[in-house]
Amino acid sequence: MTEQDQTLLDQGQSGGEGGETEPHPSGLPNELASDPTVQKFMGEDGTLNTENLAKSYVNIQSMVGRDKIPLPKEDAPSEEWQQVFSKLGRPEDPNEYQINDPDDLPENLQLGDDVKAQIKQKAHELNLLPSQAQGVYEFFMGLENNALQQQQQQVEQTAQENEQALRKEWGNAYDAEINKAKKAMKSFVPEDVQDDFLQKYGNDPAVIRLLNKVGNQISEGSLKGESTASNFTMTPQEAQRRIESINHDKNHPYWKGEPNAVEEMKQLHAAAYPSE
Repeated sequence: MTEQDQTLLDQGQSGGEGGETEPHPSGLPNELASDPTVQKFMGEDGTLNTENLAKSYVNIQSMVGRDKIPLPKEDAPSEEWQQVFSKLGRPEDPNEYQINDPDDLPENLQLGDDVKAQIKQKAHELNLLPSQAQGVYEFFMGLENNALQQQQQQVEQTAQENEQALRKEWGNAYDAEINKAKKAMKSFVPEDVQDDFLQKYGNDPAVIRLLNKVGNQISEGSLKGESTASNFTMTPQEAQRRIESINHDKNHPYWKGEPNAVEEMKQLHAAAYPSE
């Protein structure tokens, strides 16, 4: 049979069962369904996600009519990039930035206008938008504020621990011994630097003990003539030494039962063993 003798039926059979292309599950033409852009909206089973496709279309339509900012090439001159940043919203002048302190920023952390001017200049050099510059500033000052609060908490905790140690050491005489240290400090530290001195050493137990020792030496003469009530201001160690002295002195009035001496011994015991 020649080609001219072939019937239409013969031509249809020549392709076999695979001669016709099956339709795509999405219902789109195969050429369109195979496009990479359309493939993004296809499910694993090949069906079209019409909801996502519609959202994408709405988003594209919302961009219609807006100004477009073409990106310069990698080797483009700096001037082209400056135009891009200006269109994005970077101020033309560094002074146009508004650098505001957070509401909870302590006064001692607030920066002066000269420092803020340097921040604005650097923000402009880095092509930051106003919101970015303010955000970076707030983040950094927040870190500074947290560090300051932690430092203050540490100072307060150390002061409490030092006070507890001195109270344990001096017992009921704590207030009196502290006053002696204060008097020594006022006697030897010039008045115009006393605040700075207290700021640096006011919680240092070694310095307080040293000042207390000086204060004791200054007032030693006046302490000798005090009544037995002054035993309440003795440190435990001083009271214990006094008790030991009385115990070894059998001629002391205490051993004769004199009321004042007996009362003195009671006070000495209270000062020597404050926790009992």
